[in-house]
Amino acid sequence: MRLISLVAVSLAIAFGPSAIAADLATACSSMSLTSLQDYIDLSGDQCSVDIVNYSHFTFSSYGTGTLLTASDIKLTAVPLPDGLSGGFSISTISGLPFSVGEGLTANYQIFWSFVIDSGPVSGAANLDMDPPFGDTTITETICPDSSFDGTICYNYPQTLTVTTIPSHLHDSVVFSQPVLNFAQVLTTITLNGVGITGGSGFDSEAGLETITDSSTPEPGTSLLLLGGLAATGLASSRRRTQ
Repeated sequence: MRLISLVAVSLAIAFGPSAIAADLATACSSMSLTSLQDYIDLSGDQCSVDIVNYSHFTFSSYGTGTLLTASDIKLTAVPLPDGLSGGFSISTISGLPFSVGEGLTANYQIFWSFVIDSGPVSGAANLDMDPPFGDTTITETICPDSSFDGTICYNYPQTLTVTTIPSHLHDSVVFSQPVLNFAQVLTTITLNGVGITGGSGFDSEAGLETITDSSTPEPGTSLLLLGGLAATGLASSRRRTQ
């Protein structure tokens, strides 16, 4: 937890609203990105899912069970049909479940940042887990347009949780404050096999953000606007920072 908090603090300082995703990066799905480690190795570079740029992936883990590494975890870009929204699903490279045996524990933290352009906003999110067993909880915290140290978000954090005890395998939220430009996201996976016959785990989870084009043009018009947004985004960013 200490490691990911220090990394998140550094990102909060270096990664601010001056970045504009109208300059779309190469699509994540078209790059040789399979494992979480591949995304971490992007370092300061970005890849895109629809009109959103993702970057600054980090990972930490602890527990008493045999822990997965970032190279064991599969991160799959998931664009949504609207051509604007999307996110990632998380599973394992092997295809076997995330799991711990009876009496053991595992905790994983996956952190990333995303940037959208200055027109559309992110106003909602969904989180799903399938199929789980035992005592498993996944929490996604989205910090909009603000510093995030992995524990404290300084600007209306949005939190989604799915869990097996009691069973709640889908969660959604309409943001009290939409993401206007950038956000930092922490996904925490907790597997508790203590006192659980057969242990705990799940096959996959998906966390997806809903991006809304505030001017609501037709999808084809949205694509045409990207070129213009790329030209105007930098000027808009400079005005906001003055």
